[in-house]
Amino acid sequence: MSDSTTQRRADAREIFRTIQMLKERMVRCFEGMPRDSVARRRAPDITFPQWNAMTVLEELREATIKELAERLQVSPPSASVMVDRLVELGLVTREQRKNDRRAVRIILSREGATVLKEMETEMLKNIEGLMEKIGGDMTAQWCAVYAVIREVIEAEARAASREEEKPAV
Repeated sequence: MSDSTTQRRADAREIFRTIQMLKERMVRCFEGMPRDSVARRRAPDITFPQWNAMTVLEELREATIKELAERLQVSPPSASVMVDRLVELGLVTREQRKNDRRAVRIILSREGATVLKEMETEMLKNIEGLMEKIGGDMTAQWCAVYAVIREVIEAEARAASREEEKPAV
């Protein structure tokens, strides 16, 4: 392996480890939210995967079980169980599509949107604490790097979508 390949692999490993640490930090923040917080009083039994499903639904506005499962990278039966629980908690709703009664769309409820916003506020406070520790200059660099990463990923997704739309020859 060349020196540049070795360095690229070491850099990739460092980025991967940091992403894992950030993910673990967010899970700990979520799980450590005080039971008396507004969000926890409204949805005391919500799990991190359920919260993640709600964030996906907020982004998509609506989704089928299949679409939600694909975005969450879980099986459709797993997504269905998750949605069942969120429906029981009043955080999402299931609605039949008018033009196709077999198709059911999953939508974040008003209560779900409120809970999601409150939980997001707690998560953002956690990230703000980290930003304070690394300082303004490093935070600005961090944001700039993440903006470029988002642009690359979005461009790849657009290109993949165009490939899927091409008719088979």
